[in-house]
Amino acid sequence: MRTGFPVIIFASIAFILLAGCSDQPDEAMPVKERQPTHAVAGDELKIVTGQRLYVPAYSEIYVGDKDSTRDMTVTLSIRNTNLDKPIFIGSVKYFDTNGQLVTEYVESPLRLAPMATAEFIIKRSDDRGGTGANFIVGWGAEERVFEPVVEAVMVSIAGTQGLSLLSTARVLEEKQ
Repeated sequence: MRTGFPVIIFASIAFILLAGCSDQPDEAMPVKERQPTHAVAGDELKIVTGQRLYVPAYSEIYVGDKDSTRDMTVTLSIRNTNLDKPIFIGSVKYFDTNGQLVTEYVESPLRLAPMATAEFIIKRSDDRGGTGANFIVGWGAEERVFEPVVEAVMVSIAGTQGLSLLSTARVLEEKQ
């Protein structure tokens, strides 16, 4: 009877560990509503500084050869690095490999609270951007501030394999 006890314990632990694994391609934990932004009237703003940024993204990447790709979930993250000053996100545009506009996410400027992060997510099943997708982000502030950290995080998980990429923004234009 003692030899069966370790087998039961091992089987129980294996079941618990494997129960959390899923190979569902589009299933993900729900994202809580946590955007610390709110729309403001653009004509009320007196922007004195800001930038237009280019952020490379990959909604799919090549694996193995040029005929095989893997879809990626893309999270564009805009982080206000100021302890006591808001910034304003004026535009977030998502383009495909051919340079065609796929989606424009900001209709009117969004106020991003100090030390807060705004996220824009491209679902794994949305491969419209392709292997050369990118974002153009416009931000500004009503007084001198530290630049935000703007990055795209790309993730793909299938079975026991996971891929992740990170790309950072590049400044295209500055308003001084």
